[in-house]
Parts: sequence; structure tokens; C-alpha cells
Amino acid sequence: MKKIIQVFLFFFCIALACLATPYALHGMKKMKQYNEAEPLVKTVWELSGVMKEYYANNHSNATSLQTVVAFSSNTQFMALSRYPIHFIPNGSNVVEMMVNEMFGFTISSNYKPDWIFPDN
Repeated sequence: MKKIIQVFLFFFCIALACLATPYALHGMKKMKQYNEAEPLVKTVWELSGVMKEYYANNHSNATSLQTVVAFSSNTQFMALSRYPIHFIPNGSNVVEMMVNEMFGFTISSNYKPDWIFPDN
């Protein structure tokens, strides 16, 4: 009987490990992708302020990252050019940028920056 319990516990632990592995891998992937996006927060938040200034001066939204850099003379924004960044002058979000498949940023038409988080 003791041997049967040991065998059962062994297979139970194997099954538990098999069930837990996908969740652990997903968590590690999510953490890695968050760590890629998080350093860009300060730059995106500063970009939203410059976008607001641009609108105040030009009465229209910027249409490209190059336009914002030329307006502000802040070349640190060019670091964002490695990521797909979309300027939508007349949208509810004037900027949308995905850093990776899980995380990204938006700047609303009120120039409020925000994260794009994964659904799960």
C-alpha cells in the first residue's frame, strides 16, 4: 500500500508540474515584455507634453515623430522610432505605439499618456 501511495504522489507531482509549466512560462514572457516597455514610460509621458505644446502652437496634431523632434529639438524621442508608432491626428488617440506583442502606449486627444496592457 505504501508503494502505491508513493507512485501516486510521484505521478501527481509530474501532472501538477505539467499543468503549472504553461502558466509559469506565460508569466516569464509577460515579465520580460513589461521590462522592455517600462523604461520608455518617461519618454512617452514627455512626448505627450510636447504633443500638447505642438497643438497649442500649430492648431493641429503632429503627424510624425520627426515633426515632434523638429518642433522640440529633443532627440531622445527618436529612441521611439524602433517601435511601430502611429500618429492619428484626428483620432481619439493621437498616438498609438506597441513596444511588443503585450505592451504599448497611447496618447489620447486630451494628451494624456496611458499604457496598453494585455488582456490576460
